[in-house]
Amino acid sequence: MRPHASSTSRGRTHGALAKLAAAVSAIGICAVLLLAGQQTAAASSASGVQLTAATGDRGNAAHRVASAQLAAASVTIVDDADVLSSSDESRIRSAARELPSSVRLYVATSDIRSGELTGWLKDEGSRVGWTGSGAASTALILAVAPDVRKMDAHWGSSVGLDAYEEDVFSAMSSDFADGDWAGGLISGIETASRGLSGDLSPGSVGGSSTSGNNSRGNNSRGNNSSGNGWWLILGLLALLVLVVVFRKVRRGITERRAAAAEKTRLDGVRSENLSTTTDLRTRLDQDQLLVPSIPDSPLQDQLELDLTGAQSDLRFADAMGDPDDQQKHLRTTAAHVDALDRRIALLRKAPGWEVAWSQEVEAARTQLRDWESGVSAVKALGAAPVTGEVSGQPAQELNRIENEVRTQAVALETGLGQVITLDRAVRTKVQDISTQLDALQKAAQAAERKAEADRVAAQRDQNGGGWGSGSGGSGSNWTSFWLGNAMGRSSSRGWGGGWSGGGGGWGSGGGRSRTFGGGSSRSFGGGGFSRGGGGFSRGGGGGGGSRSF
Repeated sequence: MRPHASSTSRGRTHGALAKLAAAVSAIGICAVLLLAGQQTAAASSASGVQLTAATGDRGNAAHRVASAQLAAASVTIVDDADVLSSSDESRIRSAARELPSSVRLYVATSDIRSGELTGWLKDEGSRVGWTGSGAASTALILAVAPDVRKMDAHWGSSVGLDAYEEDVFSAMSSDFADGDWAGGLISGIETASRGLSGDLSPGSVGGSSTSGNNSRGNNSRGNNSSGNGWWLILGLLALLVLVVVFRKVRRGITERRAAAAEKTRLDGVRSENLSTTTDLRTRLDQDQLLVPSIPDSPLQDQLELDLTGAQSDLRFADAMGDPDDQQKHLRTTAAHVDALDRRIALLRKAPGWEVAWSQEVEAARTQLRDWESGVSAVKALGAAPVTGEVSGQPAQELNRIENEVRTQAVALETGLGQVITLDRAVRTKVQDISTQLDALQKAAQAAERKAEADRVAAQRDQNGGGWGSGSGGSGSNWTSFWLGNAMGRSSSRGWGGGWSGGGGGWGSGGGRSRTFGGGSSRSFGGGGFSRGGGGFSRGGGGGGGSRSF
């Protein structure tokens, strides 16, 4: 009953948070709408500009695009990062049905490890819709690199999405930040589809363009900025509360889904391990009955030791708690049981022993190839192997032993003993080189992670941001300074750069920023979502450019 009560309590808590967020957001939306109404009236009376003309033009253009014949667009999915399931790909193709038939959609995921995602797209070329120095004329490219948390979007000259660049990136970034790769790509497709059909106003996704218009309107009204600034602060705070609560609830749902998926996977591994354990135990029981029936042989004692060792390994694997570790150990145990079965069949000279003999020799050759591959890998990392080369010419030695047994120049028992001795010597060296290779690879990965962290830190220092970058030029700009500092400290994702507009704040200080950023940044502050760096920094040009998330 306690888990049920706890679950009910969490559900009530989430419900209360959702109600609180809805109430606060309603207040904020009302405040923003009231301010927007005041700004529209003031702008109309001051300039006498007829807004209906521009709106009508845009509506006519949207109507022309929307009335075009829509059919299933061509879709190419390149999942090099292996993060999309078959159901994810089906969802992506379903979302692409809303795109015009003239558009060729390319969806790509990749593990680039370092550098810019745009560079990877250029290297892949036509495979991802890239030609020359940009996207193909009818191509729409949406890409994500989960390992370095970067996203990219490009489109050709025939795909009219230039006005919706920020909308496409904003739509994808939220899902990508939560690790929902398919959801982010689908959000980008849906936003592009709405933009092409005329159902989306530029800048309406993420709110950056609307914010920029408010900033410009405030600067034009001069002395009226103080009161409007307070209303806008109230609205933004309410919306911020809504976003925080929504993301918290959504993160909880995502974590629960991930936990359920992991539990399902582990249950499958446990079931497979149980089946493997049962099969190996049955085979070992049969081997235990067969070993005493082998004619007197110098290898009989060794077979009994191998049988005892395999039984001990199986008991150890059966007692392991971690399903993944258990699966790895069972694979090793299965290889030992396979070798034991072959050798018993050879010494009993059961029908088909020639096949078992070929398998025994080939198993020794496989061990030798593993050793040679490990030595090459260690040398490629700039290190010397921990042990020397395998003595003699083991490959030629195996060939000699195999032929002598087949031609009966030596007894089968003698040849098998020689192969077992050689195989054990090589197996020991394989284990040594594998241990050394694992250590070298971990060290290389650690060095790569440190270098990437140093690069990111250096870029952040160069581009600045993070703690509120301005107190405004005049009027009631102390509010901008206070809010910029508060928000700069409160958000782990870096909403820094302050909320004042390019030194102009909320008043008439002559700032020139297009939205909330410091200086002339296009988005949330110097260190947050600006072009310069940090957060969602711009990485390239030409209809998008890779950005971090």
